[in-house]
Amino acid sequence: MSSLKIIVTNVGALKNKYGAQGFNAIDVALHDLIAADAARGLTTQVVALDDKRAGGSAVKVTTDPAQNKAAIDAAFDKHKPDYLMILGALDIVPYQDLKNPATGDGDALAPGDLPYACGGAYSQDVREFLDPTRVVGRLADLGGESDPSYLVNLLQTAGRYIARDSTDYAVYLGASAQVWTKSTQMSLNTVFGSSQALYLCPPSGPNWGQLLAPKAHFINCHGSPADPQFYGQQGGNYPVAFRSDSLQGLTDGTVAAFECCYGAELYDPSAANGLASVAQVYLRGGAYAVWASSTIAYGPGDSNEWADNMCQYFMRPVLDAASTGRAALEARQMFIHHKSALDPYDLKTLAQYNLLGDPSIHPIRATGEHGIVKVLMGSKMATGAAASVAGRRHRRERLERFGIALGSIVRTAAAKKAFSGSKAIRGALDAEVAKEQLGNVQFSTHSVTGPASFAPSPRAKTARHGKAIPGINTNITGPTFHIAIGSRPGQLSVPQYVVIVASEDENQTIIRKGFSR
Repeated sequence: MSSLKIIVTNVGALKNKYGAQGFNAIDVALHDLIAADAARGLTTQVVALDDKRAGGSAVKVTTDPAQNKAAIDAAFDKHKPDYLMILGALDIVPYQDLKNPATGDGDALAPGDLPYACGGAYSQDVREFLDPTRVVGRLADLGGESDPSYLVNLLQTAGRYIARDSTDYAVYLGASAQVWTKSTQMSLNTVFGSSQALYLCPPSGPNWGQLLAPKAHFINCHGSPADPQFYGQQGGNYPVAFRSDSLQGLTDGTVAAFECCYGAELYDPSAANGLASVAQVYLRGGAYAVWASSTIAYGPGDSNEWADNMCQYFMRPVLDAASTGRAALEARQMFIHHKSALDPYDLKTLAQYNLLGDPSIHPIRATGEHGIVKVLMGSKMATGAAASVAGRRHRRERLERFGIALGSIVRTAAAKKAFSGSKAIRGALDAEVAKEQLGNVQFSTHSVTGPASFAPSPRAKTARHGKAIPGINTNITGPTFHIAIGSRPGQLSVPQYVVIVASEDENQTIIRKGFSR
């Protein structure tokens, strides 16, 4: 008995991109990875999305999101894998083109791999993908590249990975724009139990050297489109904090979470003077995983919300010996689960976060403290790989049920309408707009929508009391989201956006504020 990983890719597109010789080098690296996975008790198969034998209709237009979604769904339904790895950048397998539900910040789309983690059919509405159940990650090559060495290197990293002791990830690197010190301290305390290893930008960066050696990285800085740099901030000053050609201190096995805008944007390096993104250089340097956003992400300055939480929800399972792919799935599920209703910026955050890396990698070695180590199979006690497979199947079943349940009950913000809040709410929003000195301000109101009904089986009983589990009251209408978003100029290629969200629920209004990362 073994677990199954499928690697989905467009073989024809890879051949066209790299030529026969380049594709052969990739094919050799793939077979080496398959052999390495087998030695770890994992069966791995390559599925060509441009071949109808994948299980459904073949992808005919490489960059068509709908065709790729249908093909990946068919492959998943046919093989029912424990892990689904997308091989290739956007010119091989595209991100799904989800529309940005948080209008006003210049992003028409919030592209990503979330829909590939869900069973629903193709849609551009993120509200159709609130039931993630699949363990998905992407091993992305460089857009526009014709030399296969980068992708071969990533495949070799996945093949030779080592599950380490948890103490190897107890030491971490934390980096934050100075203006977000308190927010980042809170995140580090939540994830690592301490914020002592936090470096502020400025004065830190961009030459980190041996400070990059820790294997857990949590970075809360600014990012910009098609930009190989992250930026700090102190007042109106935005100095370079990280630069992709100055990351020589990275070590094999790094796991990183980036709050930075565009941290998972898979741009063609030719658009940045030949420099790849920070995330892709992390992977070239031996990182096992990068969890990051494809577009503009948000977070507060002195509390935790949106990107803060999404990064915390990813790092914590990794540190508890989960695979990087399961950590990504749990992060998506936890982000949905911890909200009574998802506002437009929640929806965007959910849509835009992606796992770059092989989802089957376990950076930390599981012990009895972290998972199942023995399973009784028939009359024999199974240990090691067999016990791991049994435990994994139980976890997958639980995560699938949980994801389906979330999709059945979650409520979300509807499309924006003209502002309809009270004078008091408008006054509170206006005060925050003036405080932040925002221009180009847009106001909107979003009602909350949810499932028409949810009622468990009449036979369902609570284990403790034997009473029927009540259905959910679907007559609840709140909260209503009243939003102001504006911008102010900065030194980056995009302005800094500030969003103020007033959540009105009965006689209570909670105001939250977020800054584009």
